[in-house]
Amino acid sequence: MPKSSSNVVPMKKKSWRQRLFKRHPKTKKEKLHDALILFIMGTLFLYGAFAVIKSVQINQEQKRLAEQVEVKKDVVAGEEKAIANLENQVSLLKDDDYIAKLARSRYYLSKDGEMIFSLPEDNDSKQAKQLNKTLQEKEPSNQAEQGG
Repeated sequence: MPKSSSNVVPMKKKSWRQRLFKRHPKTKKEKLHDALILFIMGTLFLYGAFAVIKSVQINQEQKRLAEQVEVKKDVVAGEEKAIANLENQVSLLKDDDYIAKLARSRYYLSKDGEMIFSLPEDNDSKQAKQLNKTLQEKEPSNQAEQGG
């Protein structure tokens, strides 16, 4: 068997990393191109991040405004209930029988020969108390206006 010649040199195999990342100096044009791509990608990333942050802020603002709307609706419903109550009181005050009962219960007035017994469960007296509260609340503001 003949010996192989000595001028045959085995080939060095390059690893996949060496083949993938060839080491050669980049030209100015390639460096500029890489910097431009990096700048564009960074700008897009920052724009996306700011867009997400702004979206979250807008969402929180919408929730806060929705809560305020609900609170205002509750206030309006309460005011409408108060208006209905006051309208009911106005209609009652137009009734002469109710005014007579109210005067008798509040000021202990009576008809000739009539005896008045005030019971706490009496519905008219409850309404009279409620009306008294309303009038008393208004009186300090009237006194402040007159005194000031």
